[in-house]
Amino acid sequence: MEINMEHQLSPRITKFNINPCSILVGLHVLMNRLAAKNGERSNFAFSPLSFHSMLSLIALGSEGPTLKQMLAFMGIDGLDELNFLASHLVSSVLPPPRNDNDDISHGPIVSFVNGAWLDHRFKLKAPFQQTVRSVYRATAKEVDFLELPDQAREEINTWAEKESRGLIRNLLPPDGIDEETVLILTNALYFKGTWSIPFDISKTHQRDFHALTGSAIQVPFMATDANQKHLYASTSDHQMLKMPYRTGSDHDSRRFSMCFFLPNARDGLAGLLDRIRAEPMMLNPQVAERVVSPVWIPRFKFEFEVEASSSMMELGLVLPFCDMYGLNGMVEIADEPVVLSKVFHKTMIEVNEEGTEAAGSSAGRIRGLRCRSAAPPSFVADHPFVFTIVEENSGSVLFLGALLNPLLVS
Repeated sequence: MEINMEHQLSPRITKFNINPCSILVGLHVLMNRLAAKNGERSNFAFSPLSFHSMLSLIALGSEGPTLKQMLAFMGIDGLDELNFLASHLVSSVLPPPRNDNDDISHGPIVSFVNGAWLDHRFKLKAPFQQTVRSVYRATAKEVDFLELPDQAREEINTWAEKESRGLIRNLLPPDGIDEETVLILTNALYFKGTWSIPFDISKTHQRDFHALTGSAIQVPFMATDANQKHLYASTSDHQMLKMPYRTGSDHDSRRFSMCFFLPNARDGLAGLLDRIRAEPMMLNPQVAERVVSPVWIPRFKFEFEVEASSSMMELGLVLPFCDMYGLNGMVEIADEPVVLSKVFHKTMIEVNEEGTEAAGSSAGRIRGLRCRSAAPPSFVADHPFVFTIVEENSGSVLFLGALLNPLLVS
């Protein structure tokens, strides 16, 4: 399968809009949980970048109506554009080749891998394997789901744990494989960055965080210096604060930041998510550098896992799960139908005074406001908020999440 690396992206595939379908899947999962009658109030983290790459793998192995539906869902014109974009996404976040003299001690550490695991009764097509390995940097392997399900699960979980540097454990739950399992796609994204200006741990204090239930809980809040400048923007219903990570060598052009989207109302999370779903470009606000004081952000660490096939189907992506010949670009034609069985996604993130460690992608555009009065704005994240980790040059959204309770670890 030859890749045309000179292909140009279609006009709608632009900066901060290169994985909107994956962002929508993540938002769909989160909003369904918030709207559920049992009221799940767990923290949420999702990687649009790695999920987009996984969708690309499905599309790459698809044919006929399934391929057409995949490309339409992703907003991509064809396989050349699909592969060009996948190559661009991978290269935009992974570190460039370096010389022995390069100083990367302060730069972000990023690793990003995907896996396609197919039952050994079927054979992966050679062109698919070649493209998966060269463009997507993915593992494509055959396992025995039918006779040796526990061994297959252990192999997949060991792979995910290794690639995430030990942060993602037990990616597949005990019931993740059954006798009907044919294909499982997995991914592992690891990120570790140090703030360009770390928080002073001596300024960390216990404060109230107001949960959606209305209760207040005491959690450790990190604080910045009173006169420190930040990248800041605000609208009538929410604020945004962008905090950059320290960069690496001169040869490393990547620029990573963590963005916090804080609704003005304590119960404003659902409304903010509705706006982001309607206007994904909100994740690329225009900001201005200015003094923001005080700045209080809770310290947190949690993991999140989801089996995403139901959300994908609810959003209209159904043929990969039911078209018996739709994945024939991935496997040699067999007598039995081959469909996508499961899509597992697990994320772990930690934000503290030093930085972040994580594993696991219009008219309402926000405008940065310059200070017009002596009093600087404050940014006190003492109630549920949305956060992202992005690579600025490419617009790649590595992580999208929502913090509902800093004390919850899962």
